[in-house]
Amino acid sequence: NGATATCSFTVSVTDNQLPTITCPSNVTINTDAGQCTATNVTIGNATSLDNCNSSISPTNNSSELYSRGITNITWFADDGNGNFNTCLQTVTVIYPEINIIGNGNPIMDGDISPSINDETDFGPQLPNSITDRTFSIQNLGTENLYLIGIPIVSISGDSEFSIQSQPSANNIAFDGADLSFVVRYTPTASGFHTAVITLSSNDCDENSYSFTVGSCSTITFYEDADNDGYGNPNSQMESCNQPIGYIANNDDCNDNLNGMNVQSVIYSHDGLCYPTLEDALVATGNNSVKEVKIHADASPNEINIIPQGVTVRVLTGTWTNHMMLKNNGIIILDPGTNFINSIDGVYKGSGVFNGNFQNNGGTVSPGE
Repeated sequence: NGATATCSFTVSVTDNQLPTITCPSNVTINTDAGQCTATNVTIGNATSLDNCNSSISPTNNSSELYSRGITNITWFADDGNGNFNTCLQTVTVIYPEINIIGNGNPIMDGDISPSINDETDFGPQLPNSITDRTFSIQNLGTENLYLIGIPIVSISGDSEFSIQSQPSANNIAFDGADLSFVVRYTPTASGFHTAVITLSSNDCDENSYSFTVGSCSTITFYEDADNDGYGNPNSQMESCNQPIGYIANNDDCNDNLNGMNVQSVIYSHDGLCYPTLEDALVATGNNSVKEVKIHADASPNEINIIPQGVTVRVLTGTWTNHMMLKNNGIIILDPGTNFINSIDGVYKGSGVFNGNFQNNGGTVSPGE
């Protein structure tokens, strides 16, 4: 009939297929020499295939400076039709990492405060003693650690410290066993001492690893209970610092009475002081052999009668007789001590005299 009718419709072809992408192989590399990072790393190129776009060039988010450890690189493939895909590539920068252990605890590089916990503080030690401490070297990294010092472990500071033994090797594999070295402390005199231990290695940020060791050689202090400036020889303490209530001398033979000590009191027996020889003799009791000790420079203005069986021992200084000594016992002068019979003195007695007797013009009547 010559009549026509038309209609139209739209056919929409949609690309919903993701492109494929294949990353380049993972990369493992060392740090640059003397650095803790890696540069000029060749990471390769990713490849991509797509049903519509045959010219996709994958891109990535990498940066040139790679730090120690693992860096993840993400590659992208975009087909231009709203479809994209990704893959992951890793760059592993391997490195050595030195660590020093003392007493099971890590010692920080540059530590200048010795501690009992890691045994960098050797603690108080007696003069002329020998104290050794063992320290361990670890490699906590992922590459071999090389110890490059000559000697491997060096030391500087007070001569009381020394390296007793060096490590048995100059390298530790990334999964290798620890090495060890021994530091010795041998004080010859009292006081505080320190030294610095140094190790050089290929560790990029601790290539010169150092720490301080310290100790002190003790002094013997004596209790001064009566606070007269003289210490009790029977109550002592070894310490690097003077404790409260203690002093360095032990010249007190009666620490219960202020002012009674070997400098001010002449006679003593069994560690106690007495103002006169007679008092000391009484204190000896019924001992068959009695010994009374004379300390320091004694100048008694009294008549001293030493009975039979009694020994008087001059421990220190010079005993100058200004009056009369009637000796029926024994007088012993220890080395370096003297008995002087001065011009106005009288030495009388029939006992035994051992030591340096000097008669400087006094009267001597040994037969009496």
